[in-house]
Amino acid sequence: MEKLDISTFKEMPWKNGRGLTTELYTIGIPFVFRISIATISEDGVFSLFPFIDRTLLLLEGSGISLSISNKKSQLTKLFKLIHFSGDEKVTCELNSEPCRDFNIMIDRRWGSCKTTLIERDHPVTITATQDLTFIYDHSLNLLWKLDNNESIVFTKNIDIPLILIKTNPKE
Repeated sequence: MEKLDISTFKEMPWKNGRGLTTELYTIGIPFVFRISIATISEDGVFSLFPFIDRTLLLLEGSGISLSISNKKSQLTKLFKLIHFSGDEKVTCELNSEPCRDFNIMIDRRWGSCKTTLIERDHPVTITATQDLTFIYDHSLNLLWKLDNNESIVFTKNIDIPLILIKTNPKE
């Protein structure tokens, strides 16, 4: 098990140069898998990422309105997941103030991943059933990387869910 924190996170400019993202974990150059947190402080167009499947969820703020290939979508509820293809044209409008979002990006030619939220209304034990399982705890700003059969116990009873990401690389 590997615990990653702010000392290992890396701040990077957005592909379009209009903001910054904090990479929590990445595989490959250019990446085939990336977990990051971004601050959205202005309206704009998302960068295109061909072959990349994207998952966003709102961590802080009142959220954003997205137009994904001309279909409207709202990301206004904290920890709500939204999925879309990096191949699609995406425009973003802030609902009011800047917000922060959690991003998972994976090259579908490399593999796939599933993101779920784990409520913490009681102690939780998470066991990795495959390699490359990640757990993000926003209350601590920590990311754990678990390999197959490794487990971790979360005992705090708080209102902020854990973000569980299970990757499935192609062989």
